[in-house]
Amino acid sequence: MSALVRMHDLANAQSQFLIATHSPILMAYPDAYIYSFSSAGIQRVDYYDTEHYRVTHDFLVNPKRMLHMLLAPDDKPKAQAPKSPTPASKKPRKRDKGA
Repeated sequence: MSALVRMHDLANAQSQFLIATHSPILMAYPDAYIYSFSSAGIQRVDYYDTEHYRVTHDFLVNPKRMLHMLLAPDDKPKAQAPKSPTPASKKPRKRDKGA
């Protein structure tokens, strides 16, 4: 959290950042541009569409379910957690301002 505060102070002093991270907390910085690098190329993505956000969100919403799936015995196939979209009524504002 202190990294966000320091980034904010420096951004207000006209600093710019290029950050490679898996942290959904750092990615949540207001007005951040988030890019995904994949076999499809480089694409700008919305914060709420990142895998890092979805995995963290799903874990925090139901840690017992996620732990059950992750820690299943090796003789049982591990199911992927279903993607749980945030309902439109609870989804925060869009962060991607024109790609």
